[in-house]
Amino acid sequence: MNKSFDEIFEYVKTLEVFDTHEHIELPSDYDGPRDVLADWLAHYLSSDFISAGMTGAQMDRVRDAKLPLMERYAIAEPYFDVCRYTGYGQAIDLSAKLLYDIDGVHRETVEAIDEKRKAAFADTAAHYRRALRDGCNIAVSVVDTLRHSGEYDRAVVLEHGLWFATKIDCLLCPEQDGAVAFHAAERRFGRIDTLNRWLEICEVYLREAAARGIPGLKVARAYARDIYFRDAPKSDADECFRKLAENIHAGRLYAQWYTDCEDYILHHILGIADELGLAVQIHTGMQEGNVHDIRATDPRKLTNLILKYRNVKFDIFHIGFPYHDALTAMAKKYHNVFIDMCWAHIISPDVSRRALGEWLESVPYNKIFGFGGDYIFVDGVPGHLYIARRNIAKTLAEKVGEGLFSIDRAADIAKAILYDNPAKVFNWRNQRV
Repeated sequence: MNKSFDEIFEYVKTLEVFDTHEHIELPSDYDGPRDVLADWLAHYLSSDFISAGMTGAQMDRVRDAKLPLMERYAIAEPYFDVCRYTGYGQAIDLSAKLLYDIDGVHRETVEAIDEKRKAAFADTAAHYRRALRDGCNIAVSVVDTLRHSGEYDRAVVLEHGLWFATKIDCLLCPEQDGAVAFHAAERRFGRIDTLNRWLEICEVYLREAAARGIPGLKVARAYARDIYFRDAPKSDADECFRKLAENIHAGRLYAQWYTDCEDYILHHILGIADELGLAVQIHTGMQEGNVHDIRATDPRKLTNLILKYRNVKFDIFHIGFPYHDALTAMAKKYHNVFIDMCWAHIISPDVSRRALGEWLESVPYNKIFGFGGDYIFVDGVPGHLYIARRNIAKTLAEKVGEGLFSIDRAADIAKAILYDNPAKVFNWRNQRV
């Protein structure tokens, strides 16, 4: 197997990658350079630190770039030690090596990493190119940010390799973020009092986004609610939206969760996505952070949507971890379900390898998307992608050793899951010409 792994891994490291999911901003929007601890503990590894016992007050101090770097590292050092071997810890240490040629984050290296990072970010656009396109051979990254949602034209996509998906949470939940999207819609379309009017506006937004050539829609409501979206009666949804609009106009936000109209709006949007041929990315499984209820995000809760909107390609995020076994059955059974390994390789490298091995013998391999970095800071991506490439090579080498397929076929499968499969579902070839 070692010979097979070495040969396959060397090939996999050369492959162009379609990155299905990131949260990074455009280089022009990066508000840095922040220092290495402020950036690299923005999320993920910080969640492991909290899990290991770091307090919120300690985390605030470690992230505070106004304080001396080594003073903050002294607080973080015990947590680096116990979290270094998790996927999150591995990715950060690997990125230090791949980007700055320094062997991991340690007391002896953290200042050198910080100095090299600041020098690299003197030209942020060039650093992005080194980190993503030149260093990782990433053709394109489908991006969901807090700042932008499907705003950029094709020329910008081709220049930076960042292709912004349209996040629809603000359409599903109009009171979200202080009803900013609702108020913006009223400035453009006039006063909104009824669900029917809101549905018309949703359709305008979606058709405009599709005309710009977006990769698809993104639903991240798993951070706020159970992901079962029932087929709510129109009468219930009408009354629910009437109360919602009344509260927004009166400045009474977050009075309650308006799930009836939210469920109805998502069904309406999926009907439009069905017509327009848009893929839909949905967060399932574990959420980032240390507080959410994992039980609410089992991908099986989406089954009614999958069965009803048969022409919508559902890109099921994060392998549904820890419900990846259920996702195996869903992807095997339903033609419009695709398994996305974004984030999964650093949640647990071992689980990701075992799950991929299961899928290769249970699911058509054109249903598997092999990588999405899912980072809000660009420096995290190279380390994560290295783990993903290694996982894929190890799993394929095991199957070669078992006699399931040849090394040549393993190479074909690696190319498919890292590039061809998502590129086809998101019509990336049409964007490149």
